[in-house]
Amino acid sequence: MSATTKVSSRTEVSRTFHALLTQALEVPTSLETLSAQLQFSQHNVERVLPLPDEAPLATLIAFVEDYLQALPALLDTLEDAAHEQQMQWLVSPLIQKAQSYLHHAQVQALGVFGLLPRGYAIYRLLDEVNERCIQRLGLPVLPMDLTLSNLIVHTILGDDIGNPLDATANADAAVLLSRAYRGQSTRATCRQLPNWTQLATSASVPPLR
Repeated sequence: MSATTKVSSRTEVSRTFHALLTQALEVPTSLETLSAQLQFSQHNVERVLPLPDEAPLATLIAFVEDYLQALPALLDTLEDAAHEQQMQWLVSPLIQKAQSYLHHAQVQALGVFGLLPRGYAIYRLLDEVNERCIQRLGLPVLPMDLTLSNLIVHTILGDDIGNPLDATANADAAVLLSRAYRGQSTRATCRQLPNWTQLATSASVPPLR
């Protein structure tokens, strides 16, 4: 795995995550720890999505690296949307909550696998907020569907780790949106949601390849 990521992070949370990922990639046992966990969960992942016959473990390793490396760019794109569409009332609390998820990331001991639960928690928070905006307003906040990627990572982490993170993201999204919508009319909210056809949408979570 590469020792550096290819992103230019601007928000505090994306800079923090980028720094943690760089640190995680430099842990000497990072690849070994990640490979062991992926070998353990590979069979369960294949129940969700078939892996290629050739080098399935390498495919999973590349997916996890891409999943984590894509997050800072996604957060920066969301921040850009907030400034473009005057939707800081929604995005700023979301970014602040995502920052809090990075506390106690176990990158020094576990490398990339130690950061994966933190990254997953942020992705799940974004996904929950996106789904609730679609349900309430019929419009997305994000330029892509994170469901399959998050399901794969949940499977890698296992229910003992993934389920509590899902519950936390669900509860936090409910509180964030309840506070954000307070004082915002539905009409104004719809006007302020991002038009992704007019904004940069380069941030994406690559599929298994």
